[in-house]
Amino acid sequence: MRRYFKVRRENIYTERQKLFDIIVKNKGISDLELLKKLKRRATDPSFSMLKRRLMDDIMKVMVWESNAKTYSSKFHEAKYKCRLMIMEAELLLNRGLQTLAEDILQKAYKLAAFYELSNESILINEQLQSYVGLRKGISSYRFYAENNLANFELIKDKFYAQDYFRKLTMPNLFSTNKELSYKEQSKQAMNDLSKLSSKSQSVQIKYWQLRSEIYYNYVSAEYARARQFANEFIKLVQESPVVYSKDNLGGANMQMAIIEMYLKQYVSAKKYANEAIKNFVSGSLNMLTALDCKYVACLYNKDLAEAANILVSVKQLELYRNNNSIASKWLFYEASHKFLSNKYADALATLQKQTELTEDKSGWRLGYKILEMMCIIELGYYDWLDYRIETFRKLLGELKKENISRPKLIYQVIKTFIKTAYNYKLTTAAHTQNIAQLEKAADTYEWDPRGYEIIRFDKWWSNKIAAQVR
Repeated sequence: MRRYFKVRRENIYTERQKLFDIIVKNKGISDLELLKKLKRRATDPSFSMLKRRLMDDIMKVMVWESNAKTYSSKFHEAKYKCRLMIMEAELLLNRGLQTLAEDILQKAYKLAAFYELSNESILINEQLQSYVGLRKGISSYRFYAENNLANFELIKDKFYAQDYFRKLTMPNLFSTNKELSYKEQSKQAMNDLSKLSSKSQSVQIKYWQLRSEIYYNYVSAEYARARQFANEFIKLVQESPVVYSKDNLGGANMQMAIIEMYLKQYVSAKKYANEAIKNFVSGSLNMLTALDCKYVACLYNKDLAEAANILVSVKQLELYRNNNSIASKWLFYEASHKFLSNKYADALATLQKQTELTEDKSGWRLGYKILEMMCIIELGYYDWLDYRIETFRKLLGELKKENISRPKLIYQVIKTFIKTAYNYKLTTAAHTQNIAQLEKAADTYEWDPRGYEIIRFDKWWSNKIAAQVR
């Protein structure tokens, strides 16, 4: 900015530089303080115009002084370079310098073709068609015209590819046929997208097709099939500069980590979560989500020391310190870690530090209540259970739309446990079928490894029974 102002000697730029220097040195300064430092009256009508013009100057410098470090991927850098060359060529053409303009346009044409920049390709072909094609003859003119028609078709296909993905991830976008269920429409969308991808060489269409296949098979609980597409997706992102970026690679590995969690491959889930962490911006929400996945995989794999180290790292992040919801979720994770370490009193004390999750009726509050009752049973504080089971019953009664099949069975088991005077064998005998449903974890009773039941109730109960037998 200072170099920009240095070559501009007019008074109007001197005033803008003063304003710029004051703002840089005094972050968060108010308009009133700015006016004082500029020695202007509070009613000065030109002050807002001065700010607006400084903003215009900043934007110019950001655009024209851009370099490779500005962009997260070669694709976005190429898009910037192409647009810059299109403007440069237009300026040259307006001055009658067609040879120089053609040179620039041919470079832009190659760059746009390599990175599948269809919108930019249309502008480039349009200029080449008008200024070069007409001059060089009909065959040259037709070449550029046909290129543009192909690009228009490709843009349409890319639009459909993205639209199919959005319809899959946002079911309310499906409105073409009210008679068909979301599942049927999703399947049809996937078939259409597969056909679109198979007829095109476009990497971007392949990108959307693979993302859609991963999502569709994931929500259909076809995790092995989702894994196949996720592997293909990682390879595509790694190998193609059209879709490669660190963020995309992080996202691809994150998807794989989640799929591996559902396949109960916790070591593999940790490996992919690690790759995601490496590629996401340090301290970002994406990185925290990857740490979340890795931490939970550690708990399931009984890698408690590794989980403890992750927790230490997370507590140092600004997102953890400044977001109550995030901190509360990690407090729940910490309580689960302590429970698995047989530190039941510590686990209960950690749970009781909660603020946010106790208000979240639909999800994590259920997990909070279940873990709390498990801690109470482990500690033998049975006189607390009557009150806790009653609040749990009321909570279940308030939930009308959520799937609470597993929590309902857990409620029945604990309720009977209280009635039998805390007898594990009698309770198990009374709930053989319910406990079997929890263990099978199928259909509406499915256990979600990414959900609130971090410590599976049925496995914990089986361990308690085994301990009683011994």
